[in-house]
Amino acid sequence: MIFFSIKARCFSVNNPQLDDSEPVQIVMFCHLWFLFLQQIKNPLSIAQTDYVILDITHQKFYCCYPMTSPNHTDHDIPLTKLNRRLDSVWVPHLIDETFIADFLDELMNYNGLANLYYWLLYARITEAALLCAGHYADNCEFSAAGDLLVNPRQIQVHRKACGEIRIKRRHGSMSGQFRSQNLSADVFRRTFASYFNLQVKESALLPAMASALAQSGVFVESYLAFVDERMKKIADTITFLLAWPIDDNVELHRRLVSASPDSEQFIHSNLCCFTPKVFDTLGAELLNMENNYPAACTCIKEKHRKKKILCHEQCKIDRRRSAAHPISIVNY
Repeated sequence: MIFFSIKARCFSVNNPQLDDSEPVQIVMFCHLWFLFLQQIKNPLSIAQTDYVILDITHQKFYCCYPMTSPNHTDHDIPLTKLNRRLDSVWVPHLIDETFIADFLDELMNYNGLANLYYWLLYARITEAALLCAGHYADNCEFSAAGDLLVNPRQIQVHRKACGEIRIKRRHGSMSGQFRSQNLSADVFRRTFASYFNLQVKESALLPAMASALAQSGVFVESYLAFVDERMKKIADTITFLLAWPIDDNVELHRRLVSASPDSEQFIHSNLCCFTPKVFDTLGAELLNMENNYPAACTCIKEKHRKKKILCHEQCKIDRRRSAAHPISIVNY
C-alpha cells in the first residue's frame, strides 16, 4: 500500500499550548482527498483502505480500523461478508430503515449459529440503527426516526364478523383508512374495538433489536442500559424539537446561528449528537476475531472474552495472522 509521511509544525491561535510544539508526525495511508473522491465514485472503494487522522486541537491520533482484512477472499463465510457490507456504506448518512431491515433479515438467516461473532455483528447493526435514528432526530426527520424507534412495521386489522384481515397503512390514522363516509369520527372511535382486533406483526426495529441483545445472554448490563439510554435520548430529542416548535433542520440551523453561547449549548445538550465510537469498536473487534485474535470488547460478559470462536466447523476461513490493529476499548 502506498503511503506518505508529512512532518509539520502545529500552531493554534485558540490553543496556545500547541505553539512552539515539537514537530508532529502525521501519517496518512492513501490520500484522504482521493478517498473522498473514490467514495463518491464508488462507495465500496473506501472499504479497502485504512488511515490515521490527526486531531490537532486535542493532540490525539484517531486510528480508523482497516475495514477489510487482507487475508480474506471471495470464499469467506457469509457473516464476514455481512460485516464488510457495513464498512462499505457511510453510516449513518447512506443507510435507512430498509437497509437495516434487509441486513437484519439476512443476518438472522444464521441465527442457528448464534456464536460470539454473530452477536457482535448483531450489536454492530444495532449501533448503526441508533446512529441512523439519532441523525434523523437531530435533523428534524421525526417520521423517519419514529419509524425506527416506535412505529410498528406492520399491523394487521382483523374484522371480527368475517375474519377478513387487512394491513394498516403505516402512516395515517385508523379512521382515515377504515371509517366509512357515512360514519362520524366520534362514532367510529367508540365502536371500532367492537368490530376489529389489532395485531402487531412486525414491531419497530430498535426495540426489537434491543430485546434480542438482552435475550442473547452475551452482553453486560451496562451496555444494554447504554442502548436503552440512547433510545430514550432519541425520543427526548424529538419531543424537545417538536415542543419548541421546529419543523425542519433549516429552521434549527437558523436558531443555532442566532443563539447565544449558553443557548447554543442548551440546544446541543438536547440533541442526540451520537458518535460512531461503539460502532467502530465493534468493527475492530470483529476484524480481530476474523484474524483469530480473542474477543476483548468490554460490552460482552467476561465468560465470552478471550474466545476465538468465529463459525461452525464447516465454515473455512484463512486465519493467518496479520499485523495487530488497535481496538479502542469502550467503557459503559
